[in-house]
Amino acid sequence: VFPFSDLFGSKRPDVMILLPYFGFLLVDIKHKKFNKEYPDFLFNSEETEKYAHFRETFGHEVWYAVSDTESDFKEWLWIPSLHVMKDRKVKKMKDGEFCYVVPKTDFIKTNSFQDLLNVLFSS
Repeated sequence: VFPFSDLFGSKRPDVMILLPYFGFLLVDIKHKKFNKEYPDFLFNSEETEKYAHFRETFGHEVWYAVSDTESDFKEWLWIPSLHVMKDRKVKKMKDGEFCYVVPKTDFIKTNSFQDLLNVLFSS
């Protein structure tokens, strides 16, 4: 695991994970409350679109990994940033920022990083 900023001078994504014989998994870690009252998460459209441009330029997908302190970081939700943009509603926030609205059901739910790898490499 390498901090992305150490290699490229950018603060996002947060980490770059080297998977031998496969390549890199780029991850932007988000702390969002797993509130049952709200079925969706919001993702900044500008940041997500920059990740789409990064993917087009370098061929590497950036993944969002979401967890929270209430779950003691034992539950993780994963989604590729390109999937965040796909057929989504866009919501304008009070501060003028635009966000993609993503239902929690669209995420890959895992309890460990190994669970994610099992899902990614089993299909």
